[in-house]
Amino acid sequence: MGKASERRKSKQQLFLSMLAQENPEKFKREWGKRLKSWTVEISFLAKDGKLNGQSVFSIVDRAKDILLGCGKKAVESQYKETQAVLENACCRALAPHIGYEMYRMNQRWKPDK
Repeated sequence: MGKASERRKSKQQLFLSMLAQENPEKFKREWGKRLKSWTVEISFLAKDGKLNGQSVFSIVDRAKDILLGCGKKAVESQYKETQAVLENACCRALAPHIGYEMYRMNQRWKPDK
C-alpha cells in the first residue's frame, strides 16, 4: 500500500475506535455500512469464478482486524455478527463455482458442544 492509503486506513481506524467508545449506536450504523460494502466486494471478486489473485476470505480477515482495532466494546457487540455475515457472503458467492451442495452442507453443520 502507498502512503496515502496507509494514512486513510489509520484515520478510518481512529474514527471507528472513537465512535465505538463515544457513540455505540452510530458505530453500529457505520459498521453496518462497511459490512454491506464488503459483501458487495466479495460478490464482485467471486463473479465468474475469477478471483483476481485475492481470496474472498481475505476480506473477512481484513474486517476482523479492523474490528479488533476498535476496542473491546466494539468487538463484543459486532465480532460474531461480522464473521457470520461475511463468511456467509463468501460461501454464497463461491457456491455456483464449487457446487451448491457444499454450501447447503456447510449451512446445516453444527459443531458438537
